[in-house]
Amino acid sequence: MLTHANMTTNARQARIWFSSLQEGSERVLIPLPFSHISGMTFCLILSVMIAAELVVVPRFLPEDALEILRSRRPTFFGGVPTIFIALLMTKSTTPSDWAGVKAVLCGGAPLPPDVMQDFERATGIRVQQVYGATEMSPVVAIMPAKPDEPLHAVGLPVPGTIVEIRDTGDPTRQMPGGQSGEILVAGPQVMKGYWKREEETKDSMVDGFFRTGDIGYLDERGYLFIVDRLKDMIIASGYNVYPTNVESAVYSHPAVAEVIVIGVPDPYRGENIKAFVVLRDGHELSLDQLQVHLKDKLSPMEMPRLLEIRTRLPKTVVGKLSRLELKKEIRALPSGH
Repeated sequence: MLTHANMTTNARQARIWFSSLQEGSERVLIPLPFSHISGMTFCLILSVMIAAELVVVPRFLPEDALEILRSRRPTFFGGVPTIFIALLMTKSTTPSDWAGVKAVLCGGAPLPPDVMQDFERATGIRVQQVYGATEMSPVVAIMPAKPDEPLHAVGLPVPGTIVEIRDTGDPTRQMPGGQSGEILVAGPQVMKGYWKREEETKDSMVDGFFRTGDIGYLDERGYLFIVDRLKDMIIASGYNVYPTNVESAVYSHPAVAEVIVIGVPDPYRGENIKAFVVLRDGHELSLDQLQVHLKDKLSPMEMPRLLEIRTRLPKTVVGKLSRLELKKEIRALPSGH
């Protein structure tokens, strides 16, 4: 349950963060549906708040997006990781396409560092990572686009927001700085609860803080880092493996366009780490080649033991790669597949 105040306050928090935006002078292109909380807050409400022109597209197509960038010259752009991957795969975007763009945002999931660096080299624009969730209307933290900011972080808390790292086994206990735990958030953008689900609402809140279910940590400068979703953690031979970390390493291989890593049942190890990969045009990749590439990037326990090459991977309505849909698909397969 998100109130009018939750969503408009979150838009105001973004407005404060992006102080260079001028009322009546901006053009916003964030190709997300208004039915999604990011599309509602960052596209619709923020645009109305600053009297911006809002460029609306029926769905994201990379070539069409580049044409809009060149013809309409938006000043504010955003998307999910797959949008930036698709733009890079066109191999046709240049810094001139992004002239006049004041900020480029990525939300939904952390943008893999190699993809971020490739995009910056191709466009001359630094992507600002955004962290949040529907329950937070949705924004909690944004990267400030400073030269000395840490590459793997997802942001600093937006104004009026408190982020704490709590023990995953005892959410009332705060973790020391630098140590990983569950991310808890308090602020005016946090939801009122889940509609007609009182027990779930009670379980999700501790001392006025919302339990995100994400695992992360804060560094000495207050930057937030995401390790993974608590429920997505893979347990292989008793070790905790975070698929996001494995995916970031796999993305560094030049043949990889998209990847989802999940745990699949294994009678000996409990779970095996399996990578589902979409390749870039003209590339091939074997499991042996991938493991050689990852040897100095992952520990032996994190190394994928299985690889499946696909032409496409499941995505959500906003184009975010969906581990959940892939897990459902795998569970539905006959035993042994």
